[in-house]
Amino acid sequence: LTTDLVNVYLLCFVQHRTRRLHDHLLSGFMREVKTIQDDAKTIAQEQVAAYRLQRTRDLARAGRVLQLFTADDIPPETTFDQVQSRAFAVLNRDRLDSVARYMD
Repeated sequence: LTTDLVNVYLLCFVQHRTRRLHDHLLSGFMREVKTIQDDAKTIAQEQVAAYRLQRTRDLARAGRVLQLFTADDIPPETTFDQVQSRAFAVLNRDRLDSVARYMD
């Protein structure tokens, strides 16, 4: 073979191997991205489930807090501070505020 033809064959071989290398790198990268996306989706679903469970529990406790307004065992002379402290014993201030915003 002539030198020019050998050079063309070598260039074609190098180009073919480079293309295969890039194909393998891209395939590996795409597989890793898919794995990361699947993991992120799973974690997000778990967090949403935990959030919903906590919200449901807080709503039940907020119902008990609302029952303080109609409770017969609380005398009318009871100060708001006393009722408020009983309410915060059932559900802390931040969570009660969050549930109130949710209900609103």
